[in-house]
Amino acid sequence: MSYTLDAVTQLELNLLGIPQVFFEGERIDSPPPKVLALLCYLTMQNESVARATVAELLWGDASRLVNVRMALSEFRQLPEVAIWLRTEGQQLKVSLQTDVKRFEDALRSENFAEAINIFQGEAQKPKTFLKGFETLESDEFQNWLELERSRLHQLYLEALQAHLEQLEATHVFEEAIGLANNLLAQDPLNEDVHRAVMRLEHKRGNDEAALAQFETLRKILKEE
Repeated sequence: MSYTLDAVTQLELNLLGIPQVFFEGERIDSPPPKVLALLCYLTMQNESVARATVAELLWGDASRLVNVRMALSEFRQLPEVAIWLRTEGQQLKVSLQTDVKRFEDALRSENFAEAINIFQGEAQKPKTFLKGFETLESDEFQNWLELERSRLHQLYLEALQAHLEQLEATHVFEEAIGLANNLLAQDPLNEDVHRAVMRLEHKRGNDEAALAQFETLRKILKEE
């Protein structure tokens, strides 16, 4: 079962980096760690989730529904809860805007530059999804967290690759080479990106740099 929330809340979550809660653009105090973890988890789900499922996820026992009820009471201290929270029977559904959703929306619209900016932020480095939550005591939650981090980072790398192709196609060679070097710093064995650097250097008339890149790739592959 899924629910459609027919109003827009001004409550938002930033999930990339250290999780933060905003209301009307201003940062507000976050709930306690496990309550915030539950809020983040539910926000990331497209469908409603059973209370027993989240009890097991965060408290290791599907029967720990009292913990879920206490967490929901904390939710109700946040603004506009009637808009973004649905509790029907044993099912829970949260609908909030997040930076992750904006990132994924930008990818779907092929606005790769915007997607990269969202994922990197001002530091121009990839952010860690739910940074700090790796210390949360819950094996099930940690397994989910690891999978989501891997999924989002892979989408980020795909955005970099796609934007690199856009820059090359529009002859923005210098920026494309900088982006390619960013990709190679994260994945030195990416032969497609090495070849892209060679092409880009050749297109801007720097054949010596293209040959140097070929030699770099040859050495890396030989070492492997």
